[in-house]
Amino acid sequence: MNEEGVYIAVSTYLAESGWHVVGGQPPSGTDHLPVIEIKDPGHTGKGSNGAFKPDLVACKWRSVLIVEVKPLFSPADRKKLLGILGDQRRLSLLIDELDQRGFSRQLGLAANENQVVLAFTGALGFSGLVGNLHGLVGFNVKPDGSVDQVLSDPPLRVALNVEGNRYV
Repeated sequence: MNEEGVYIAVSTYLAESGWHVVGGQPPSGTDHLPVIEIKDPGHTGKGSNGAFKPDLVACKWRSVLIVEVKPLFSPADRKKLLGILGDQRRLSLLIDELDQRGFSRQLGLAANENQVVLAFTGALGFSGLVGNLHGLVGFNVKPDGSVDQVLSDPPLRVALNVEGNRYV
């Protein structure tokens, strides 16, 4: 299955599972989602230099799912996602990006709350054989377009406290 087919299957699966797919970087302009950038905190100039643009970003009650899709399992994408999840500054910038785009409701954030905890999880969408997912969730797309969710042992969930407009 090609990347576009995997992207569509995973996006559909997430929507049917109650996730709000709020953005991404679809292959070949597959849909109308806005591109969500996870900026590089070390880049101070204009532009997207060093930014990571996930294939899909989905929100569901104080949880954010960051998804990369490829036709086959990608160890490079696994490494990239684990690097993003391990960088609290980049996750804070992702929250800023989602908030600026008006996705606070999809995240379950209320204006009158002083502190909440958001959970971040990384996922890979692919078809074919499952590689080492350790730390991520996998979405394995079958030839008929159905999706099997594969959980790593244990899946990595990163929590980030949100206090007012400050992320700690």
